[in-house]
Amino acid sequence: MRRAIVTAVAVLFMAIGATAQNKDQEHDHSMMVMSPEAQQEHLAHLRALVASGSSHGPVIPQPEGVTAAATKAVAITAQRFFFSPTAFTVNQGDVVTITLSVPSSDGAAAHGLLMDTYIGSGFDVSRGQSGSVTFTATTKGSFTFQCDVPSCGGGHSSMSGTMTVQAVSNPAPTISSILPAAGSGDGGTVVTVSGTGFSSNATVKFGGVSATNVNVPSS
Repeated sequence: MRRAIVTAVAVLFMAIGATAQNKDQEHDHSMMVMSPEAQQEHLAHLRALVASGSSHGPVIPQPEGVTAAATKAVAITAQRFFFSPTAFTVNQGDVVTITLSVPSSDGAAAHGLLMDTYIGSGFDVSRGQSGSVTFTATTKGSFTFQCDVPSCGGGHSSMSGTMTVQAVSNPAPTISSILPAAGSGDGGTVVTVSGTGFSSNATVKFGGVSATNVNVPSS
């Protein structure tokens, strides 16, 4: 009878331990392993979430190439469970490089950043590492960003921030293509420059030499 009681007590402790472990796993999102389908659903949910928190007009597409005409470097630290800074401002037309860093002392294996309009797929950075993404701030307005790594922990949903793109009175044009890419040194080559934000009286120079017969059919 005594052996049966001892066995029952041992089983009871095992059951309590299993219950506590299950409860901890239930609240610790770092134990989560998501299937590819669940990850896509999670990203779709985050895209809808950051879009609902943003405010801007029609989206101006990114140029095909990124030039360093006007640059803005933004350093963001991600840790459980906040970004620092949580807000920053750039000007329309700026080429923005965001560097995301996760401290080696952080409790999560990784954090990431997904932003309405500008960072639609998100990019992830492991603990103790840094990563960068570059884009042109073509569209003015406010844009919410969010951590896209659900396994970082239970406070994952509170990791968000805002980028504000200020309108400028005369933003620099963005160039998407120049065709052809080469021509005769004697001049006379007809060149098409494509992009956005061109003024009706735009001027064009190649190596400091002004082009002639410039025609601007649209902005």
